[in-house]
Amino acid sequence: MLASIFKLLPLLIWIAAWVAAGLLIVTHVFHLPSRERMIVGVALGLVMETWAGNLLAHFLPVDLSFWLGALLPLIFGLACALPLSRRKFLDAFPISIPQLIGFLGLFWIYYSINRGINLFDDFQNLPLVSVLATGDIPPHFPLDPNVAFGFHYQLLLFGAQLARIGHLLAWSALDMARALSLVLSFFLMVLFVWRMTRSPLAGLFGGVFAMFASGARWLFLLLPVQVVQVVSDHVTLIGSANQVAPNLAAALTSPWNIDGGGPIAFPFAFINGFSNPLTLALSATGALNFVTILLLLMLSRRWRDGRGGVVMVILLASLAFIAEYNYAVLAPALFLAWIIYCLTKRSIQWPRSLNRWAVVLIASAVFVAVQGGVLTQIIEGFLVRLGGGQSQASYHSFNFSLVWPPSLISAHLGVLRLDDPYQLFAALLEMGPLLLALPLVVFWGIKMARAQRWFEAAFIAWIVPGILTSVIQYSGTAGISANSRLMNMLLLPLLIYAVPLTWIWIKPRSQRLKRVVIGLGFVTIFGGLMIFGVETVAAQRPLLPQWINELDAKIYKQYWDQLPRDALVFDPVSTRSVIVFGRFTNSSLDWFANKPEWQALTKNPDPYALRAAGYDYAYFGADDLDSLSPQVQTALQSACVKLVKQVDGFRSATDFHKDFRRLLDIRACQKP
Repeated sequence: MLASIFKLLPLLIWIAAWVAAGLLIVTHVFHLPSRERMIVGVALGLVMETWAGNLLAHFLPVDLSFWLGALLPLIFGLACALPLSRRKFLDAFPISIPQLIGFLGLFWIYYSINRGINLFDDFQNLPLVSVLATGDIPPHFPLDPNVAFGFHYQLLLFGAQLARIGHLLAWSALDMARALSLVLSFFLMVLFVWRMTRSPLAGLFGGVFAMFASGARWLFLLLPVQVVQVVSDHVTLIGSANQVAPNLAAALTSPWNIDGGGPIAFPFAFINGFSNPLTLALSATGALNFVTILLLLMLSRRWRDGRGGVVMVILLASLAFIAEYNYAVLAPALFLAWIIYCLTKRSIQWPRSLNRWAVVLIASAVFVAVQGGVLTQIIEGFLVRLGGGQSQASYHSFNFSLVWPPSLISAHLGVLRLDDPYQLFAALLEMGPLLLALPLVVFWGIKMARAQRWFEAAFIAWIVPGILTSVIQYSGTAGISANSRLMNMLLLPLLIYAVPLTWIWIKPRSQRLKRVVIGLGFVTIFGGLMIFGVETVAAQRPLLPQWINELDAKIYKQYWDQLPRDALVFDPVSTRSVIVFGRFTNSSLDWFANKPEWQALTKNPDPYALRAAGYDYAYFGADDLDSLSPQVQTALQSACVKLVKQVDGFRSATDFHKDFRRLLDIRACQKP
């Protein structure tokens, strides 16, 4: 027990450093009520630390970068508190016992749930966590180290930091990172709504709404069968939905069969192709974009001086790091907010208050150009091509085109044309009653522009590019379903403002209207509550990642980041070795298509051929070797092949067939 605590001591010190940094900064740089400081401080410390650690890792060793990422914000926070006194120091740590108990309890719930679910591209996310933790920052494509992988990896980087500093398994670290982002989102939303409405009860409703609000696809279940069938005939399922059933009508009564689900499959009728509930934010970004946006909303009008501007620069750069499309539309959104301001004033004026936001945005753009991620890759490629050079091979491609007639793209229901009444009906149910908050939110955005509350006005102005995704659509390596993420620019402002604005608007209205609003709110969160109920079952059955078993976990604990830095590992299950060792392989063109030469090697992994292809090590399981011919198995026992490690056991806790994992060193297998 004592040894375990001692092993975790560096992680606890590291966490304490960035938490203290956030608390000091929110206390001495911003005007916040005491009830907000603890949660806002933790969230701000997390975002600043991860951003700083990433930037430093571009040119410093990874361990030093991760520690400095926590220590530099702490030094900044202490400097902001000067001259230090006992009272000023204690004021920076306003611990709320009810908030702390709720925070820890909710964190345990979501961490337990996350351990039982491997949804949303963990075949991609876990290899990235593993290589990020070894210091490959900004990351390369784990299945081809020659390809740059521009990606929104900030949450994955936080998981990588937990894994490296705390000596945690990569999958456990990622589960913790996601759980923390979800819990921070809930509490920040409670505090934000509380601030707007001056009602703690409204704040609680706002937090619950944010966690569970989604579309209302499930209302199809209450419609006549004939109506559902007619709509179904006009809809073409795509992506994971296409694997559920041949058409929408059949899918509505089917489970959402997707890799990595818990013991009970999610009902397809309760998930969503535009915006799943936040409680299901288990992708590479988790809920960290939600956290960053709420921090910007809560701090944007509360900074005292230029030190607050520094924090705003970091938060905006982090927004580009975690949700590049939101950052990309920020400047046009600010311009639109200014146009609205001019229209309300009936004259062209440039308020001085807008100058500091222009400065902050320009300063953040400098960091965005170099910090890594999608926008950095785009900027670097553009500059290289502008200079007549050839940019490094990159994984992602980005293309946008005009489409007509207007259409929305659901990740499940495909292209929904707005000129087709049946597809329009499906799109409206997919978005749900949340869309009814649009007039209130637009009115509030105009009010914010008139009041020169620029970030709030710009955030609400995201609605415009969100609507424009109906005629300007993305095509590229992320697939057509990525357009559903761009709809987030329309739905996210509605999600954040629906409860506080409705609460304020409905307060003087009749009881009948209040009951109607409560009913619409229940319809909006019902699907999310159902999803949460299914999720909680997963807490009772923790899962290892796909393609990883207990034997791989044993090898991980001994050999992760222990092989030579430039080692290339061959594994018939390509993502497995990247997770286990934190070293690259060279197997694939993308996450779904393997290279022909790698496919040939999996059929005949002769050690001399593997070495000639550039591999230094090979990693096999019992099933992998059993599928090979006796000649190849004999070749893998050649004198040039050195057995580094073998662990023996069983396939799983319920499958007692003998299994093993074998790590081989093939560097001596050189053809004369």
